[in-house]
Amino acid sequence: MSEPTEPVVPGDQNESVDEVPAAAVKLIGPFIKRGKELLNVQPLISYYCYLYAAQLILESQLHLQVAGVANYIEVLLNTVEGNRKIIESTSSTLADILTDKEKSFKLILGYSLSVLSKASPEIDS
Repeated sequence: MSEPTEPVVPGDQNESVDEVPAAAVKLIGPFIKRGKELLNVQPLISYYCYLYAAQLILESQLHLQVAGVANYIEVLLNTVEGNRKIIESTSSTLADILTDKEKSFKLILGYSLSVLSKASPEIDS
């Protein structure tokens, strides 16, 4: 079986990360939505959005309480792992960021600050 050569796009599987179970929408919906939006533009940010959504489900143990969420977390974790492999195989620089906690934090912080700076004029007016 060959490795995929592009990010695992939601909807390419039998079940999709787009299909967030109703029980998990409030918890992870915004992160899944942002991850999908950034998949081809900022694959590392997208990866971290999906990863954070998975962490939230696992920490809340929602997957143990709702069968649909248990199935969904499997799809989400497979997507996260597939995207990680693709990122690592396409760029050594991006792979380095994935393995370095400080660089990953700086990437997320930089992205967050750029979003905030773009939104600031709208907020101020």
